[in-house]
Amino acid sequence: MNQPDVLRPVGPPAGLEPRGARRRPSPVGSVGPLSWLIVALVLAVLAAVVVVAGAWMLVLAVPIGLAIAILLYRYPFTAVLIWLLLFPFFLSGSPLLYWGFHRLLIPGTLALVIIARTRHRGPQARIFIEPAEWAMPAFVLIGLVSIVLLSPNYADGLAHLYDRFFIPFAMYWLIRFIAPGHRELRLLALAAVAVIAAQVTVGTLSWVAPSVLPADWVALAGFRTTGSLGNVAVYSSTLFVCATLLLVDWGMASPVRRIAYAIAIAAAAVFIVLTFSRGSWLAAAVVSAVFLLLYPRRILRIAIPVAVVAVILAATVFSAPVGFAMERLGDEDTAQSRIVGDVASLRMIERQPFIGLGYDTYNLNWEKFKTRVEEIPVKTGSTSHNTYLTVMAELGIPAFLLLITPVVYWLIQTWRMRRRLARVRPFGLTYVTFLWVAILFHFTVSNFMDMYRFNYFGTTVFWLIVGLIAAAVAPTMGRVAATKDEP
Repeated sequence: MNQPDVLRPVGPPAGLEPRGARRRPSPVGSVGPLSWLIVALVLAVLAAVVVVAGAWMLVLAVPIGLAIAILLYRYPFTAVLIWLLLFPFFLSGSPLLYWGFHRLLIPGTLALVIIARTRHRGPQARIFIEPAEWAMPAFVLIGLVSIVLLSPNYADGLAHLYDRFFIPFAMYWLIRFIAPGHRELRLLALAAVAVIAAQVTVGTLSWVAPSVLPADWVALAGFRTTGSLGNVAVYSSTLFVCATLLLVDWGMASPVRRIAYAIAIAAAAVFIVLTFSRGSWLAAAVVSAVFLLLYPRRILRIAIPVAVVAVILAATVFSAPVGFAMERLGDEDTAQSRIVGDVASLRMIERQPFIGLGYDTYNLNWEKFKTRVEEIPVKTGSTSHNTYLTVMAELGIPAFLLLITPVVYWLIQTWRMRRRLARVRPFGLTYVTFLWVAILFHFTVSNFMDMYRFNYFGTTVFWLIVGLIAAAVAPTMGRVAATKDEP
């Protein structure tokens, strides 16, 4: 099929209507001048009332909001790019910006995409929802029931369920419905370069000039590197996901872009080390071994220039932090606290394996289930650092199985459709495999840090990647109409 315009929402392409079919009249053209005049007068009166009441900012917010809504309706993938580029800087601070970038942008754009699909009933508007994908609304429903029956604070529980699960699921469905094509994914790679550059810059300043950064960004300065994300696991997984997107685009990039990609990947590798998170180091070692096993020649061609840049940076600018990393390997205190915490989580799961102890109640039960493990002392404070054990402790094993069902399903379908994916260019089997490696990195670090409770950005990135996998694999299953990159 012909390549559509960049970021065009799904719908029947212009000029491809059935012969003899009448075009639907424009809603704007069907409204007479008198009607528009009445609407304008009503809006003017409302604006005057709002200004007199002192809420003049609302007058500015409404037209800006309408303009953004029109933009996202026409080009919904813009929301993904905006969220990826800007939300990392507003995880804390302004509640208004947090609401705008996290709680409204992705769900609102998803609603606009759904509206667009109801208006356009051409072949591109059809999508087959797999049975396994219904596990996501089922999981949210279980969370709601758990809040009603077991949560001591309904308001906080609902807000956390929305932030931690509903919005990441909304990101998945947004990607699934958009089905990004070649141009969108190329833009995503460019956004990945910008994210790496921004987070590396913030990370560097947190070591050499922390006073110029907001306090929330330098809470761990001198000990860890978190960028603007405030969490080592989220920081490292974000860098790795962005580096993976660059590896995907490497074969189609110009020589100049490959140099930029090599520098960005090298910087991401160095700063993953500078998180001083052993979970991130383990994840990096695991995925590096997988990359070398699957694509030895391709990875070695990329690894040589990346390694040169990384060694230069480690030996010059970051010599002191690298020395601290060597000391970090011998630190046993945090490792022991993780063991005590995981045992406490397992005891919670044992108490209520089917329904859990209640959503968002982990910290309320944490101290009661701690116990001495061998010679490791029990200390007060802290919390769970294992994403999956936390979910099972709060909501039960069945809810956890629902949570991972879409991921496991698309992994199985990737294997089943691997021969068809191998014939797809340019985003076929290699592209999907690289995305699965990014999922592996995220899964590994999630066993050492609670990604759902500590930071919402990393979780949403995870489901963004799952959405990209689904959008690539689904067309090969013969249940979806031809999409943007089908040859």
